[in-house]
Amino acid sequence: MKLYAALVDEECTGYSYTSGIPHGYNCWMGWLTDSDTYKSKSAGTGTSFASVTPTATSQSQTWSSVPTSVVPGGLSKAIVIGVLMSGNSVSAGGTSEHVYHAIDSTMGPKMDLTPGAVQITNPESSAGYVTGDLLTLQSTISNVGDLDYTAGGDVEFFYKNGINEVAIDSVSLANLNMGATQSVQTTFDTSSLPSNAWKTTFGVRLKNLVDETNSANNVVLQQIDHDRVPLSKKAAVLDSNIVERGDQFSVLAKGDADDFVDTIHTMSFDIEVSETGANQWISEIVSGGESVVYEGTNNEGREYVVSPVLEMSAGWYDIRSRTVDSRGTNWRLAGLNRN
Repeated sequence: MKLYAALVDEECTGYSYTSGIPHGYNCWMGWLTDSDTYKSKSAGTGTSFASVTPTATSQSQTWSSVPTSVVPGGLSKAIVIGVLMSGNSVSAGGTSEHVYHAIDSTMGPKMDLTPGAVQITNPESSAGYVTGDLLTLQSTISNVGDLDYTAGGDVEFFYKNGINEVAIDSVSLANLNMGATQSVQTTFDTSSLPSNAWKTTFGVRLKNLVDETNSANNVVLQQIDHDRVPLSKKAAVLDSNIVERGDQFSVLAKGDADDFVDTIHTMSFDIEVSETGANQWISEIVSGGESVVYEGTNNEGREYVVSPVLEMSAGWYDIRSRTVDSRGTNWRLAGLNRN
């Protein structure tokens, strides 16, 4: 019997008709011929297919001399087609050569490993991170293929800094039988991350695998928000900023979360008052701020009531507002005149 073996380009990369129209799929690139030889359109020395004598034990044919250039884009783009037949040609009829079996390299059992989702845990917060937090990164590697895997390899955790990927840690891949899993984790100190980042993308990647057939599912990414310091906007005295003795007045405190973690509902404000230039800030005369006002507008914020005491002398006073979320604060000044 003869082993009719062909090497085809699955995606027909760089192969087109003279009209420029690309081919479909599985374009012939060469024959795999007897004694570890090959024959393509322009290279190779092969002249006949390999002979096979059926026995009770399995047999194999190996080609190690086929250059990468035979298939545009490299041999990783190639598919091998194997046909077991009774002669060197195929035709119909009672005594002509017959095909007994045909298969291609995409039909056999596959070696396929893949990482699961990257789980990011921050003991300091369930929403985002502040630079300096220590994160735990965890993933589960699964053998989703049809074969046991025992050839080694590595699991690499990394983060993205712009377009660059920065390695964090690497864990050795265990032997994984079909359906088996391996849990891997590492810790990462976020002190090295840019302070002006809005988000950071973390990832896990399988590396140095042997005979793995599906590299497209070897990388998984996960983003986490950076809980940035909120911005304070200048507090506004509602109505007039000239206050008569004995009167109360209202202050609208506004801020900006400056991240994708917080909103006006997770921020509050500290309001303090000091005689201008004295830098003697007090907050005991301030109350309110429980409700959000003007939500969804440019004046979105919280309203506070200031109740001056009789001991406060006439003159100019400063008001400062500090935006507070669960992980940071920021001050901003305003002013008013008390008669």
